[in-house]
Amino acid sequence: MLVNAGQLYAVAGDYDRATISMQGAVDLDAASSPRLSRLIAQPFVQAERFEEAMPYAEDYYASLETPSSEDAMLISCVFDQLGRTDDALAVFEDYFTATEAPLARDLFRLHSL
Repeated sequence: MLVNAGQLYAVAGDYDRATISMQGAVDLDAASSPRLSRLIAQPFVQAERFEEAMPYAEDYYASLETPSSEDAMLISCVFDQLGRTDDALAVFEDYFTATEAPLARDLFRLHSL
């Protein structure tokens, strides 16, 4: 219920209430906290509160065996906004290396030269 409330607050643009609801959900259900960490990070990113998003985004990303492109975008966005450009580039390099997307990987490498 807290997760749903948090998502509704985020859609409405009330990022403070969204993150409070999501954090309450983590406190109640620590077993699913990696998934909830992503849900908490997202409203912080939308509110451009990147320092607050970082611990949740990092926890979530570290829990993934195979990140999706959306996952890579989330953590790299936070890294980039905090001036950690090398870390942001490393996320994409890891993502493209792990996927079956050789053209995208090669384009990325050309762009980052």
